[in-house]
Amino acid sequence: MKIDENGVFSFTTRVASTDCDSYYQARLKYYFDLVQEVAGTHTLCRKCAIPQLNEEGLTWMIIRTEMDVTRYAVWGETVTVYTQPLAADGFYCPRTTRAEDVDGNVLFEARSLWCLLDLKTHHPANPDILHKWLAIVPGEGFKLPRRVPKPEGAAEVSRTETSVSFSDCDWNGHMNNIAYLNHITECVSPEELDSKLVSHIDIKWSKEVKFGERLTVVLSRAEGDSCYAAITKKGDAGEDITVSEAAVELKPRAELAKPWFVPKDLPLL
Repeated sequence: MKIDENGVFSFTTRVASTDCDSYYQARLKYYFDLVQEVAGTHTLCRKCAIPQLNEEGLTWMIIRTEMDVTRYAVWGETVTVYTQPLAADGFYCPRTTRAEDVDGNVLFEARSLWCLLDLKTHHPANPDILHKWLAIVPGEGFKLPRRVPKPEGAAEVSRTETSVSFSDCDWNGHMNNIAYLNHITECVSPEELDSKLVSHIDIKWSKEVKFGERLTVVLSRAEGDSCYAAITKKGDAGEDITVSEAAVELKPRAELAKPWFVPKDLPLL
């Protein structure tokens, strides 16, 4: 782990078998795990991770992630992940993340919006406090549209009823952001998931949901390989409340992943 002179934090890891699908290729979930883990480890090293912030009545909350995948790594590959916090935009705390293989080829790039949350009020806190912990890059960061863009012509193709399981929840009893991703991808048919992979995803988390709550995942499709998914729950008056939404682009597996190979930096004993 290291932080360079520009405030870019990085660490290196190796893809585990449990991170992979039946083709020994990394799952999309693994890349989202890396986005979350590198940000968490960076803040932990800078004394502003969630347990440390809790002592000041604060916590982190991720709101949005947009990711472009160039290639899915294979089992045993070494992956180096880089992340950099950018100047706050209102209450948003933008952060970029990039993963590379041993040759420096980009595996994915992601742009995420986080915010500091006041634990007492559950309202966003002033992000200026971050300057005492993080080396914030000055200047303008990236911009994401306020709404997740729904593909033109997308029409509903399925509705799946599900609920928040115990394993979906994190330390605060709410469904972890990556569990939302799992519920969305599991609505795509197994045959399509076998032949295609996600090349682009823009996912937004709008509301917290707790263990046991009932959810509906509505999947819409446009022509080609464009998808839109919304996760809803029922409000007190029986109305549908959107808790998460995502726009997804798929590509043939062969365009985004290589057949398994022995990583060249793997020590063969």
